[in-house]
Amino acid sequence: MYNFFYYFLAIIEQALTGEQGCGGVLRSWDENNSKETKDEQDQIVLEHLEKLCQRAVFVATPSSFKRFLTENCKGDEKQFIEDLSILHVSSTYRDKVLEILPESRVQLVQYRVNTYGALMNGKKCLVKLHQHSKEEMLGTDALKAVPLREEIEILKILNAVVEPCPNIVQLLGSSFEAPMHLIMERTPKGDLLTYLKGLEDPPEADVLLQIAVDVSNAMLYLGVHDIIHRDLGAKNCFVFMRERKLLTKLGDFHLAILSYSGARSPTGEDQPCKSVKSPVNEDFFNQFAVRWMAAEAIRMGEFSSASDVWSFGVLLFEIFTFGCKPYDNMPSGRSLERDEDVREF
Repeated sequence: MYNFFYYFLAIIEQALTGEQGCGGVLRSWDENNSKETKDEQDQIVLEHLEKLCQRAVFVATPSSFKRFLTENCKGDEKQFIEDLSILHVSSTYRDKVLEILPESRVQLVQYRVNTYGALMNGKKCLVKLHQHSKEEMLGTDALKAVPLREEIEILKILNAVVEPCPNIVQLLGSSFEAPMHLIMERTPKGDLLTYLKGLEDPPEADVLLQIAVDVSNAMLYLGVHDIIHRDLGAKNCFVFMRERKLLTKLGDFHLAILSYSGARSPTGEDQPCKSVKSPVNEDFFNQFAVRWMAAEAIRMGEFSSASDVWSFGVLLFEIFTFGCKPYDNMPSGRSLERDEDVREF
């Protein structure tokens, strides 16, 4: 056990300083991991070596990294890569005491993203982690077209000022490289829809009006940056407390897109923002929330700042009806219970 102790200290120093690289770390771990040992303390040391090398592997040479993944991606490859990614992201933000809660995982299969509840410096946050393949872990180029990349870019634009909009969630961390991820703030009060439905006593009208103003400020900020949200609704807004007052923030941008595609004019003036079109098919209606969509978006897949204004109008309905479902129990007596009915309406 005496030799193992000094061997363990040497491994830690080599991995953390990076002076010798991680190739030797991985080779040493492979050799010792293959040996059978009956000593309980030796086994504990080997287990810690394994965890240490899983952290160190992300700063290893490409050849060592490739060998490590090839030899260990056996059986449940996706789970191994996910565990490895969580471990790496946690250690990357160790100075901010990031604790990811794996049991809170929600899989967004369509976007190849896993979301996790987490704590950073004791405050609630959300981690979005791309579902990497082995090839994507080995090559950055393979990550250029993944959906999460666009959301990271949008949030970076919105947070790239000295004083970002107070009604947009803060971006707490992100990476375009494997493991690709983003971290944004969340609140114990949860999303706006849950908050509205959970109200036992109707609040003052001023409170509801302030919620609407907060979201309006967020949407104006998006407009200034030529961003179309495309998924505005109470479920994507979040309720915070600031100075003992409610503060509502827009907090999900997985469908947001830049509308500006042309060059700026020679005078520096902005050119008119263009609309963005998406092909209208079955996947389209699985992706977007029909009840919040403008008519041109439903019929032609056309999104613009004007379609966001329509969605904002539906959001106002949610706010002042305490979270009621749009197009249910309409004044005419008609109730559109199915999304297909809304599309036809």
